[in-house]
Amino acid sequence: MILGELFNFRILVIELVDAEILNTTLTVIGGGPGGYSAALRGAQLDADVVLIEKEKLGGICLNIGCIPSKLLLYTTGILKQVDNAVKAGTIRGTSHLDIKHLLDHKNSLINDMVTELEKLLKRNGIKVVYGHGRLSSVGIVEVDRKKRPLKINSNAIIIATGSSPSIPSIPGVLYADTTEYIPNIKRVPTSIVIIGGGPEGVEFANIFRDMGTDVTLVEAKDHLLPLEDDDVGKVLENILCESGVNVFLKTIVSEISESDGVKTVSIQQNGNKKKLVTEIVVVAMGRKPNIKNIGLDALSISTSNGLIQVDQNMATSIKGIFAVGDVVGGGLAHVASIQGTVATENALGLDTVYDGLAIPRCIYSHPQVATVGLNEKMAKSKGFDVIIGKSKMNKNIKSLIIGETQGFAKILVDFKSKKVLGVQIIGECASEVISEATLAIKLGATAKDISDIVHPYPTFSEVLSEAAREIKLK
Repeated sequence: MILGELFNFRILVIELVDAEILNTTLTVIGGGPGGYSAALRGAQLDADVVLIEKEKLGGICLNIGCIPSKLLLYTTGILKQVDNAVKAGTIRGTSHLDIKHLLDHKNSLINDMVTELEKLLKRNGIKVVYGHGRLSSVGIVEVDRKKRPLKINSNAIIIATGSSPSIPSIPGVLYADTTEYIPNIKRVPTSIVIIGGGPEGVEFANIFRDMGTDVTLVEAKDHLLPLEDDDVGKVLENILCESGVNVFLKTIVSEISESDGVKTVSIQQNGNKKKLVTEIVVVAMGRKPNIKNIGLDALSISTSNGLIQVDQNMATSIKGIFAVGDVVGGGLAHVASIQGTVATENALGLDTVYDGLAIPRCIYSHPQVATVGLNEKMAKSKGFDVIIGKSKMNKNIKSLIIGETQGFAKILVDFKSKKVLGVQIIGECASEVISEATLAIKLGATAKDISDIVHPYPTFSEVLSEAAREIKLK
């Protein structure tokens, strides 16, 4: 993502007049990571760019998603580290969370980041229009705004309208909140039930556990993080359970009710029914693309399973219209950003391909989870003869120093080509280490290439070379 002065562009000074029709080279609908990255790349290529944003620049990620949740995780993680040090006897005393000042700090940080983004767009001559944008015909976007409606005529259009929380059809779901509500919570609840054991659910389980809340996590699948490697999900489950989180797997929520401010979540696990009494219920069951009321039907743009269909150039079925981010299943801010760049380059006549294989996926739990490439099931389903190297974090000196020894690094290699197929890491700072594995997959490196790299000592990154050395080729 681009949130600061990362480009030294020729400054274009263009005034946006209150006109009924505006002509431009490129129109981007949506001001989140995919949208503003697309707009900035367009400015770099000397195009006239209009960026349409319905609410706040930065989108969900900056305002109520990625940034606030990671700040909460960082702060509560400090509480956990201090608690560990107190238990070890290396620090005396206690610590407590000041939720009011944390929220004030969060709001100040976000406001500063949005302001810097606004300045960056303005410095690069990007015209920002606030309102609801929708396609009306090829090359035409209509914008409903507080002033009179605006019609924008452009050579190319990029759709980057993001996503919204997915709300399941559970009776009484209106008594539950979504994860978008949590970053603005005014006080620490005594108890919380989180429905969904994916990235969002796991992260918020960590946040509230470290705040001292009684946390229950409910997941319908047989392991946490269902889209990731089974080993990762099972180890994370053990860590959460050991830390006091109540984890229910293979469990369905049948109803949510409320009486006198107390909520009850009815669950079913292997035919057994149980009721969970709690102060707060949070639904963390993924997100759905924002593709309604943006004019897709008017142009007959192809969709499938609720996603806009695009090719490797991020082009839709209609020439001159591209789509990026959550509306095409991106799911991650950095994915949206690179897709936005690819879409813009193709919209302006270049030929750039989006490669979705070497994309790191990070969950900022305690410990963190970071993966890239294929997991074991995926690799075997594709017919690879998989060789695995694995090293536990309790062998890593840096992990021993800080007292966070749970987790592992796992490297998957194709026996035939000897190339790295995928890497899974669960451990402290896994999100910082995974970039090396991402580069290895991008460049077609082998396990020996990783083991031959001299890693600084002591660092978490050494776990990669240790895992690579465990690979035994047949």
